[in-house]
Amino acid sequence: MKKRIPAAILAAALVVTATGGLVARPVSAAAPTVSISEKYVYAGSDNQWYTEEAYEAAPIVTDLDGDGKMEVINSAYSLSVMDAATGAVKWKVNSGLDRSTEFATGNNKAGTIFTTPEVKDIDGDGKKEIVIAYGTDGKGFLSVLDWQGYFKPGWPKQVCKHSLLSLAVDDLDGDGKMEIVVGAGIDDPESVWVYHCDGTLAKGWPQLSDSQNGDYYKTETGTAFSYGLFADGITLGDLDGDGTLEVICNTDNAFINAYHYDGSLVVANTKTYGGRAWGRIALYEDYAEEIKGENGGWGYQITGRETRAQLYRSELGHTASLFTDVDGDGKSELLVTAMMMDRTHHTQTNKNTLEDSRYMTVYVLNSDRTRYVNKELGFDWSTPPVDLGASLKQHDSVNMSASVLPEPVAADLDGDGYKEILFNSYNGKVHCFSLDKTEHGSWPFTLPKTSGSTYEFAATPTCVDLDGDGEMEVIVATWIRAEDDSFTGINGALYILSSEGKLLAKHDLTDPNYDAYTHKTHDNGVMAVPVVADVDKDGKYEVYLNTTFNALCVYEITAKSNTEFNDVPIGKWYAKPVSWAVKQKITDGTGGGNFSPDRDCMQSEIITFLWRAAGEPEPAGAVTGSQFYAKAVQWAKEKKIIDSSFEPNTLCTRETALTYMWKYAGSPTDAPNASVQFKDVPAGSDLAKAVNWALQKEVTTGTDKGFEPEMICDRAQIVTFLYRAFK
Repeated sequence: MKKRIPAAILAAALVVTATGGLVARPVSAAAPTVSISEKYVYAGSDNQWYTEEAYEAAPIVTDLDGDGKMEVINSAYSLSVMDAATGAVKWKVNSGLDRSTEFATGNNKAGTIFTTPEVKDIDGDGKKEIVIAYGTDGKGFLSVLDWQGYFKPGWPKQVCKHSLLSLAVDDLDGDGKMEIVVGAGIDDPESVWVYHCDGTLAKGWPQLSDSQNGDYYKTETGTAFSYGLFADGITLGDLDGDGTLEVICNTDNAFINAYHYDGSLVVANTKTYGGRAWGRIALYEDYAEEIKGENGGWGYQITGRETRAQLYRSELGHTASLFTDVDGDGKSELLVTAMMMDRTHHTQTNKNTLEDSRYMTVYVLNSDRTRYVNKELGFDWSTPPVDLGASLKQHDSVNMSASVLPEPVAADLDGDGYKEILFNSYNGKVHCFSLDKTEHGSWPFTLPKTSGSTYEFAATPTCVDLDGDGEMEVIVATWIRAEDDSFTGINGALYILSSEGKLLAKHDLTDPNYDAYTHKTHDNGVMAVPVVADVDKDGKYEVYLNTTFNALCVYEITAKSNTEFNDVPIGKWYAKPVSWAVKQKITDGTGGGNFSPDRDCMQSEIITFLWRAAGEPEPAGAVTGSQFYAKAVQWAKEKKIIDSSFEPNTLCTRETALTYMWKYAGSPTDAPNASVQFKDVPAGSDLAKAVNWALQKEVTTGTDKGFEPEMICDRAQIVTFLYRAFK
């Protein structure tokens, strides 16, 4: 079983293990028992005969109106706001319109919502807005609604004459108000716009346009290669560490474009790339070929004498990026999914020829555009994972990706302090790479419904710790595509996977209604990322799915730890901490299938819990006695967690528990001095330092009478303290 240890102890351990190359992976905890039940379906559909076709826009679960109850916002052509617990519709608007126009089926002025709307307080007025990007042929609308569903001043805008497929919202310039970044599926370099929250276009945008940047095919400085964004390919991140966000775009070629807020280009690592902007560096399979930079733009004409290193180049128009810290060092990396193209049949004179797609993969880049390598830990992403499998749908001459839009997901599935990297691929698999660039356990997960000329593809997965054991489960929703694009009568499914990629539960999606408008029965599936939330606070998670032909469908997940106790009810406030502690071998209960959560905790017990959390290290000195806590006590003395005044059979108080935990964590003293709020915590004492640390870690907030240091702790409280501090 895996041992979870504090960062300070983990860092010390890594110095030893790194000398052997790769960091050892912990042994996984036992997977929970999971079941899926239907909560409600068809929510937001127009009527029993017609449901709008949905694409990649995911549901949004949020308290939109500030009343303390959650709403769910779902979109296809129109947008529906519903009660998240029941699915009851509160209001709906047609695309491109607001509530001043009565909703009517089919009255969708602005076309389809392809990308997930954003719900944020963009103008700093204390109320949430809904930002929506629309698109269809000849239209590219952007609108901002207030929380009641009415246009904010300055909106809507027709951005361009092409579909808006990418959307990101954040405060780019640090003025307290947010900017809106959109990208269009457009065969043109001018494909990214930045708007202020009042609807005005930011200076320096759009990018890239010939009028601003000259001949972008030939000029080497101040320009980049761009050719539209055909997926949700915009991410925002502080690449250069100046405190402001850059705009990072995957465009429909081999180039990742990166811009400062003013529209100027971000320059990559000068030593490696010679001063080139991000958007002038083609993303190759081979790093050395990429650094040479001899194949810009659409690339040179193929002669037939090229090597694989020269031929295998990425295509990014159908993929996405994610800016996140994968290794916990405080610096973020850029994860980039890509289709790898073989340029063997490419000609310079016919740049629009569809190149041969070989496989989908993921890159890990540093914030200066170099490739991520951590020699100390043995992580080497100088090349991506290769040859992962071609598209199941081979005869897709128009859409090279078979409509699969892989989006990287980063999550620490196994609790080892490093994030795994997941993505859905057109090969009918969900991949999960650890930072050692290998797939462990049962990964990749192969979708089971592919058969003959019928293929199953996955939407972007979601990762959630369903049972509170410190490991995350992976939620995957799927859709079906036939070779000839006909309807198959087969629906997609909802899958729950363990952190090791093993199938825990499956639920086939509900059949869609017969479509009275088109006189067809469709296949129901999900192309949008599943959204997981415990809306009713019952300890069970709901999964919100925007289905392709059945509107919003919601399922409830019951995840029961395989180490549950008779006296620990599911949903109890300490249930997840108990499951976590048992799976970490911190405790195994009191016998007879019981945990005894209400039993007072002894000092010997908490010291033993801490010793087990550290991995049961052997003490350096002689161990006195044969009690269950003997080794733990000797270890704790050596670590100066306890001293000679320690009394193992004395009841553990709040003061004792937090002071021991604080010392175990290394006695940190950099927490804010928040303990002054408690009159019963002496200033400057070890208890005050421990309380400051505990408040910062959200271990406890005190009681309604103060901190109450002398209050006796029971086993449920102690385990919950440990869970909050060290999970």
